[in-house]
Amino acid sequence: MPSTPSFTINTLGCKVNQYESQLMRESLIRYGFIEAGNGQPADYCLVNSCTVTHKADRDTRNLINRFHRISPNGKIAVIGCYAELDSDRSALMSIPGVAYLVKNNEKERISDILAGDYSHKTPDMGRAAALLGGLPIAVSGRTLCGMNPQSQITDFKDRNRVFIKVQDGCDFKCSYCKVSRVRGPSRSRGVDDILSEVKRLLERGFKEIVLTGICLGGWGKEFAFKEGPHRAGKTGLADLVKKISCVKGSFRIRLSSIEPTHVTDDIIRVLKEDDKVCKHFHIPLQSGDDRVLRAMNRPYTAKYFRQIMQKIRKHIPDAAVTTDVLVGFPAEDKKSFLHTLKFVEGVRPSRIHVFSYSVREGTGAARLSY
Repeated sequence: MPSTPSFTINTLGCKVNQYESQLMRESLIRYGFIEAGNGQPADYCLVNSCTVTHKADRDTRNLINRFHRISPNGKIAVIGCYAELDSDRSALMSIPGVAYLVKNNEKERISDILAGDYSHKTPDMGRAAALLGGLPIAVSGRTLCGMNPQSQITDFKDRNRVFIKVQDGCDFKCSYCKVSRVRGPSRSRGVDDILSEVKRLLERGFKEIVLTGICLGGWGKEFAFKEGPHRAGKTGLADLVKKISCVKGSFRIRLSSIEPTHVTDDIIRVLKEDDKVCKHFHIPLQSGDDRVLRAMNRPYTAKYFRQIMQKIRKHIPDAAVTTDVLVGFPAEDKKSFLHTLKFVEGVRPSRIHVFSYSVREGTGAARLSY
């Protein structure tokens, strides 16, 4: 009888990826796999990838090569955003050790995929593959990893703070970014699902709930709450935060990154009035120059961003507001860079994450000349 198959998971990129890695981890353990220690040989290595920048692509390839050295007979599954596009998939399959390319809409099937590989060797694995049939839920032709009511996490690597995925996909078409192509359109997780998972994790002792999504502020646009006249697309996230806050217990709620156009009056109000909600906004600016923002296809102006900052400071004077700034964009010259520098000095964010432009194949920005 073959030994029980072992696996490792290596996660790159965003908080959503971290949540989805935990979902895959629990699924594999539930169906009989054993997680190997960090740096230890294993039968399978899962690389939950990111493709936001060329560095993220390189990090994925480095992890593949590292695992292949540690476990030359192991099988590598490259999962997620870097495994989405045909041009990337063909290159990945040429790397020694890579046996599977698993798209975002297939993450919920990872146990089925790996158990199927073992089913001819181990009866338990074969039963696992059969049990998993039909579980994934398809919406707009895509399986929503982490949004299946039967698939929720029960633990997390950080014993105090836990990420909860409430949304997937992005409807923005920023000219420098591949995310809308590899994650698909915005989709929201149901309220009851989210509340059920929140309650279970609070019972496990977690003290901080971090709501996360690929485009968090887009949560709820597909549906409206029965109570109140507002479309959920305008006030949905604030309503969701209120519902989570009503769950009994002593805990905090934190929002991950939210786009400037999604920072509504309702969002500001709930952060101001609800003591359970952390007074922190992470709002990506990217550039303080309107010409560059237009070239980036960002749906706001520098003036709009400044007004958002002023509104937050007016209503929540002690709020922390952090931001992202992208430098070296093809349309950015010295003058526009100085505009951004002056703008940032004026709005005074609490902290700035500055990152350099990375050419992403197939994007509008990749066709711009320096």
